[in-house]
Amino acid sequence: MKKHLSSLLIISCFLTCPILAQVPQPNLSATVTTTKVVIKDPKLIALPNIKLVDDKKYNQKLENDKKQYQSYKNELKDEQEQLYLMLDRILRANKLQYQNWRIGIKVDTEEVNAQAGSANLILINSSLYDSLYDNKDALAFVVAHELSHLILGHSQKSYENNYKIKRLQENIEYYKEQSRIQNNNATLNSALGNSYAATGDTLMGISYSTSMAVAHSQINKLYAQERQLEYEADTEAITLMTRAGFDPQKALDAMNFLSALPNVQTASSSHPSDSDRIDNIENEIQLVDIEELGKQGKSNIYDSEVLVARKSSDKKTVILSSQKNSYKNTYIPQTKEDKLMKKAYKYYLDNDYILAKTYFIQAYAINKTKNYLAPLYLSYILEYDYKNNNQDKKSLKQAMFWIKKAKRLKPEDKFVIKQTNDLKELILSAKLAKKADLSE
Repeated sequence: MKKHLSSLLIISCFLTCPILAQVPQPNLSATVTTTKVVIKDPKLIALPNIKLVDDKKYNQKLENDKKQYQSYKNELKDEQEQLYLMLDRILRANKLQYQNWRIGIKVDTEEVNAQAGSANLILINSSLYDSLYDNKDALAFVVAHELSHLILGHSQKSYENNYKIKRLQENIEYYKEQSRIQNNNATLNSALGNSYAATGDTLMGISYSTSMAVAHSQINKLYAQERQLEYEADTEAITLMTRAGFDPQKALDAMNFLSALPNVQTASSSHPSDSDRIDNIENEIQLVDIEELGKQGKSNIYDSEVLVARKSSDKKTVILSSQKNSYKNTYIPQTKEDKLMKKAYKYYLDNDYILAKTYFIQAYAINKTKNYLAPLYLSYILEYDYKNNNQDKKSLKQAMFWIKKAKRLKPEDKFVIKQTNDLKELILSAKLAKKADLSE
């Protein structure tokens, strides 16, 4: 992160969803009418199995942890202790104790900055720390953001991008110099009356100006990749801090502070605009399940031990020692598609089919080539609506629309086959009923 910290959930209206614009829209009631019809659920979407922790036992665990923390207190400065306790909590809540981690404060009273080093190092500039030290949740977002860069492998990606950017910038300077030299030569030849005078502004038949334009375009694409890494780190930071029991809304406090700082946004900026980051964070907060993450983190902390703290060899940072034997050495983040599917399924189980449809549609839009479960469950919802809404043919037609999408993706799936046949029977029954009505 350079000047400030270094990732969307747009709740689309069902009636304006571009996917559904292809077919007529049914009128879904916001409340479920009492009926004997039961909506289908083959339980194909897995929800996390969270071990619940007794509050009394958990509080006793925290008291025991405090005693352990006290044994390190005399070794650390106040600000080091705060960052140590914060990182210990985030690491344990997210099962990240598989390696040593380092955290510290870099003395810099001017540049508001934090950074993730390649050697598992998180550094917070003193100017940023001093601004947020009394807002522990906002500071936790800063720490979680930098930690996200490390666990998502952004340091290597950023190193590669910066290397490419440097080489391209060197090429641009070379093109400029060669173009200047050759144009000067051409001007001189022309003044001397040489018949072979030319602009000479070419490199293997391509003008230097064109080569420079191509290089600039490539640089802008690499900076766009850097900005995407910042979005990803923001997104993952919300999950990490929420699982550790910090308030994700306070991440906006940190961003609002940063947005008040002077900043000029260009195509070569390594960070997105603050307003775009704030929008992304707000959407992510809506998407994550705060209660579920809190329970996960509570269980993980209860099952783990305090990480041993010791000063680094230069005495400037704190090392949190790993517990390698107990944890996997990788972190697998949830994709946005997974989050949307789980959120949709929870609304499905709660009989809130309006919101379930909204999130299933968004999940399908992310992965139209593999996600067959979203259209399958959408067909269940619309079939249920058909049976409970005076057999509205629009719902039945739309249910068929979605099951066809599921069938194209997974034609051999037994639940897709059964749903296809069930809907065909309903359509046949509707046609027979219509004929009977006409005959009367």
